[in-house]
Amino acid sequence: MTLLHRRADLRETMSDYLLSELDRYGVAVRDRSEVVELHGSGGELEAVTLKDGARLRFGFMFCFLGASPCTDWIGDVVARDEHGFILTGANAGAAGPLETSVPGIYAAGDVRAGSTKRCATAVGEGAAVVGFIHERLASVPA
Repeated sequence: MTLLHRRADLRETMSDYLLSELDRYGVAVRDRSEVVELHGSGGELEAVTLKDGARLRFGFMFCFLGASPCTDWIGDVVARDEHGFILTGANAGAAGPLETSVPGIYAAGDVRAGSTKRCATAVGEGAAVVGFIHERLASVPA
């Protein structure tokens, strides 16, 4: 198994215990690698081409695209921290834990400042927001 990594050294972004696990399971790490093309047929991945021109045989692939919030599109509509993550709850001066600086606008998952950046957490927060929206709508006159 091979782990492709865009940066110069995986140690820049990964904890020592996780690096030890990669070693333990014999995962090869290839730094400074970017996939530019996928190859296969019939819906099956067969290989990838890297930016440096190398072609590697791969039968499956998982992409982790990073933890950048990608919230520039929202501008100053809601308060964000210095990294662009959306502030919620007390940090945003909001009444509810997932409410932003604008009443009735909520943020859940990785885009939220202080989130744990885990899929299960994002799903749970999203489900909670649905409940908050129902409560809010119930208080709005028809």
